[in-house]
Amino acid sequence: MQVVTDAEEVVSEINESNNELSRTLQVEACEDPTVLNITFTPQKPAAGSDVLINATITNFGNRTANFTVDLWAEKIEHHPFESPHGDEFPVGCKYTWDVPSTYPGSDWMGIHFKKISMSRKVGETTVNRNLYVCDENETVVDNFCGSEESDAWVWVKGDTVKLGTTKCDIFPGYRVWGFNITERGYRLILNHTTLKLAPSETAIVTGLLRNVRAGNHSMNYTIHASLDMNNIIYESNESNNEMVRILNMAMPDFTVDIRPPTAQSGIRAAFRNQGFGSANPRVFFSRDVDYSVRKSGSWYTMVPKDPIQDDIDWTRLHFKELNVRAGGYVEVGEERYEKSESDFWSPWVQEDRVRVKYLRTSFKIDRYEFADEEVIDDFGAESKVYLEVPWDEYTAPYNLTVWIDPLDEITEGNEDNNNDTALVCTDLVAEEIEFVSPAQNKMSLDAEKFTIDGCIRNGDEDDIAFPVSNFNVTLDVKKRYPNDTLGEAVFNTTEYVEDPLYAGETKIRFEFDPKDKFETGGNYTVQLIADSTGDVCESDEDNNLTSVDIFVYNTSGYTGGGDLIPVAEGEVHGRVVYTIGDSSVLRLEPGSEGTVKYPDFIPHTADEIELARLFVYWYTSHKEGERYLPEIADLDVRFNGHSLNLAGNYSDNPGATDFDLGYGLYSYDVRDHLTNDKNVATVTNHAEWRTGVHAIGLLVVYEDEEEPLTKYWINEGADVMMAANAKHPTGLPSGDCITTASFGDVERNDTENVSAALLTVLGMYVSYDRSDLHSDAGDLLEFNDRSIGSMIGTGHWVYHYNDSGIALTENQWEDVSDYMKRGDNLAEIQSTGNYMLANNAFLRLIFPPDLNVVSMTAPEYTPIGIEHSIDATIRNDGRSDAHDFNVILRVDGMSMIRRTDLNLPAGESMTLHLYNWTPMLPGHVYNLTLEAEVLSGEDWCEVETDNNVLTQHVIITEGGFGNESGPVGSGREGERTGGVFMEEITGQVMNRMISAALGGGGSAGIFSLWEWILKLGMLAVCALTFEIGYLIEQRRHNR
Repeated sequence: MQVVTDAEEVVSEINESNNELSRTLQVEACEDPTVLNITFTPQKPAAGSDVLINATITNFGNRTANFTVDLWAEKIEHHPFESPHGDEFPVGCKYTWDVPSTYPGSDWMGIHFKKISMSRKVGETTVNRNLYVCDENETVVDNFCGSEESDAWVWVKGDTVKLGTTKCDIFPGYRVWGFNITERGYRLILNHTTLKLAPSETAIVTGLLRNVRAGNHSMNYTIHASLDMNNIIYESNESNNEMVRILNMAMPDFTVDIRPPTAQSGIRAAFRNQGFGSANPRVFFSRDVDYSVRKSGSWYTMVPKDPIQDDIDWTRLHFKELNVRAGGYVEVGEERYEKSESDFWSPWVQEDRVRVKYLRTSFKIDRYEFADEEVIDDFGAESKVYLEVPWDEYTAPYNLTVWIDPLDEITEGNEDNNNDTALVCTDLVAEEIEFVSPAQNKMSLDAEKFTIDGCIRNGDEDDIAFPVSNFNVTLDVKKRYPNDTLGEAVFNTTEYVEDPLYAGETKIRFEFDPKDKFETGGNYTVQLIADSTGDVCESDEDNNLTSVDIFVYNTSGYTGGGDLIPVAEGEVHGRVVYTIGDSSVLRLEPGSEGTVKYPDFIPHTADEIELARLFVYWYTSHKEGERYLPEIADLDVRFNGHSLNLAGNYSDNPGATDFDLGYGLYSYDVRDHLTNDKNVATVTNHAEWRTGVHAIGLLVVYEDEEEPLTKYWINEGADVMMAANAKHPTGLPSGDCITTASFGDVERNDTENVSAALLTVLGMYVSYDRSDLHSDAGDLLEFNDRSIGSMIGTGHWVYHYNDSGIALTENQWEDVSDYMKRGDNLAEIQSTGNYMLANNAFLRLIFPPDLNVVSMTAPEYTPIGIEHSIDATIRNDGRSDAHDFNVILRVDGMSMIRRTDLNLPAGESMTLHLYNWTPMLPGHVYNLTLEAEVLSGEDWCEVETDNNVLTQHVIITEGGFGNESGPVGSGREGERTGGVFMEEITGQVMNRMISAALGGGGSAGIFSLWEWILKLGMLAVCALTFEIGYLIEQRRHNR
């Protein structure tokens, strides 16, 4: 609301901004009519009944409401109606279709278009045709001109719908698809009134739905109660103005579904009453039989001539053709046919044979059906009943039909779902050949066994497969020649199926040793033949065979056995080092090159290079057709600019695979070209295909007198391995996938006081998840039958070591000191499912020095103040010289002296004067510890360290003048046991003194000047203290 002064601005004002004032008036809804409920009497009416419908209306608002109430019923029925389609669609002038009402007297009629297609493409032009929807007065309600729609409803007033189309003026001769109507709907107005309700007042609006009916896929009505449909009043809640309820009729609706047999039951029929009424329906189980009868003239005949079985309840006939001449007829049961027809069934006759009476006719009967009858008593709403088919034997395929209410004795909501038909048959189909192990592309004669599953299916999804047993399935293998012709069978193997095979697929397993079946590898065709001896009568005998072409390799290439070859061994005072520099995976196109740099890793103190070997870990292949074939790498390798000649040439490839790579190792002697500075390896691809290099490794053995004695063994080669796993079933047991490296001539003393380590290099490595493996681990690493290394996931190697393509173990050099033995020592690399390429195994034995503190010249006991010379004797029990080691003397944990930069040759000893020590604590027990610090290097540590430390306790005793007995010995009371014990002791014998608690006597006492000085000093202090105290006391008493 707004108030304005001087709206025309006639007055000149001081302040023009205060001429207007506005306020908002909020109008709140105060009326709220609501549909509370809809009830029916009776609740579930029978067909033909009248139903009283009550709608309860109330006003939840706070003001009297005046509004309209509409009560109406809607019925949807299945009544198909469609136009001609395509070339049969009418052209030319106007054409109309009357869609007749099946519910006379309805107030509204609707039609449901399942599909409308009223356009057609003509070149770049679209031809559109009109489709008018009109009411009974031909008033156009809608026009679907050019429409391409589906699932569309249109409603017209009245109980008649008319459809029309007109020609296209531009293309009058072109036709369109047209339309397809599936359902018709009807609305009946039960009440239209106006109510006036005060707040909280309630009223009931009543309507009468007369002569309710069911059928045509419909057994209910939808009842609507709507308020204020024209939205006249302002309500606080518009959502409660309408209510919809379903009025279901007390009428059954039967369905039937044939279920295939199982191990627990035969063929069953599932009957369901999805309606709302009960009944006692009759049930037929019927089978058809091919039976040919041709008659002409006037007479009668019995069909069949003899019943096919006992206890047949009903029979009916199928007429392929019937020709009736003037005045003629055919009579079957109570049905008489007086017109010519074809392809129809007679009514059911309650006999095991049917009498056909005919006059002036000719006819042909091609088959008949016979049925067994059962009754389902008191088949209630929403109930389900299972009945087994009465025939439990199978001799040949037959059509089975199960009926409920076959004679239409019961009125239902839908009469079109009362039967189900299926072909009962046995049909053994050779579906598929599945190569379980090895996989189809990995079949080789070195596999432990071939495991092949023949997939056999009985029946298809549209039929009822009768279980079948006692038949043969054969796997037939034939030689295949280059022109794709097949030779004679190389071998075949047959499995007898004794247990029943039900509907669906089953697998028949064939297992055999390929070495027993194939003389050589090559091209073969594997055929799977179901019912190979023709024991089963099937619905289709032409689908019993399937075949697969395979190639069998003589060897898979995934087995081990390619032992790594020893190429060098020796001993040196120095080091053995391995590096891949800055290697990364090189993918070399033809003519391209790659480089690897090696930073300074050889010290300038190195005396001489004893061995330097370069390793190129390569892979390559090229594509030929649809397959990848392995090749040998054609590489030019240079080191620090020098061209190299091959020292070792090794290659291996899987072979049994569609994607076949060649793998290998090239090794080179680079001893003469190695420098102490940076070194560079360069590789060039001279092949016509791409070649990959996973890494370039460099192994160097150099002399250095500062380093311990070292023995080494160098093994190299190439061996691809992969035992069977779930992802790649090679068919190979892990026991066949082992690569070994032997290290010979190990002497007895080489196994003692040694730091032994093994380095293994895999030029390629793929580990798989545990779920893809047949064991917990995918590979093993053993030395002399003892497991070494650490598990990393499912394997022992780290792939992409330093971003390269090779794999090393977690520690690289794995400790094997405890597993060394005299003679030959064996390292084993084994695949238990992981994919790997074994290339190198290096064994390194380092013999460190072994410092042994033999003795220390410290007394066992002494009085204070006496100086003692502490000397140490140290021996090197190792096989290498000890350099730059330190010796420390500690007294009560305090370092007294540290001697550094000591050297001791192997096998020799030395005595050192360390310290002059004077103890000063009376009654104390000193702890003197002498330690030769443990020696270590970059690759080694002193093995035996317990002998690097010697500890001695020194007891401080009272001094004397040299003629007293010594201190009490260190013996103590203990358990007395038999036997003889002898020990050399020193000291004076204490005459006739026997004490189990105190032990024996020591040596003569030692005079200590410092001890007597301390004693006299303490005595003087005591006397002085006494004198001072005496004088103070005298003075206090004034004496």
